Amino acid sequence: MNKKRKSKRRKQNERILICLCVVLGIVIAIFIGLILKDLKKDNEDGKSEKKEPGLTFPYQLEEGKLEVASLFQFTGTNPDCNNENGENIAALQVSNKSEEYLKQAEIKAQLTNGTELVFEVIDVPAGQSVIVFEKKNTVYELSDVCEKIECTAEFEDEAPLLEDQISVSVEETSVVVTNKSDQELSNLVLHCHCLLDNEYFGGLTYKYPVESIPGGVSVTVEAADCYLGEAAVVRISQE
Repeated sequence: MNKKRKSKRRKQNERILICLCVVLGIVIAIFIGLILKDLKKDNEDGKSEKKEPGLTFPYQLEEGKLEVASLFQFTGTNPDCNNENGENIAALQVSNKSEEYLKQAEIKAQLTNGTELVFEVIDVPAGQSVIVFEKKNTVYELSDVCEKIECTAEFEDEAPLLEDQISVSVEETSVVVTNKSDQELSNLVLHCHCLLDNEYFGGLTYKYPVESIPGGVSVTVEAADCYLGEAAVVRISQE
């Protein structure tokens, strides 16, 4: 009788063990299936999000003298397009990495969809960065790919500020110009960038004429266009 009970108990244990193995096998199979499904989904997502190849930023121009840190969108007033408003305007962050004064540069960015973006930069001292905006308010979408950037630029040895005759001090948008010489200076023009968070806002400059300054005298010029930050006098010309 005991032998029959032991045999029956053994068979029950074997059935339980077999059931556990089957359940464990099903769980493992489900787990592996979920992992494979996730891997397949990640692979498909990666393929769908993959963009066509384009330029990598930062991008060097003029044998490293200029550097384009990024191409991005801007919504607001475009100082490089007659202060016209726009949405998702193409913009560049450009730095003068040289030891020279950048007199002027034209930068053209070609997108893979055929769009050409044109930017103009003038009067940027050595080491200075500038945010420059597309000249015609052309829109740049985040999905657009830039395939080429070209540049023509002109540099000068030093900033033309007539420092032997004139000194300049700035407080926000008020520019004090002092004639250090003993002779009258006439037909002067101040060229100013708007300095915002240590970068020039806009590739172009604002011009403010000064008819005359007697020797040893100071005059104050209000650079009203630089209201977003403060005026940065980058060039003084005499016409």
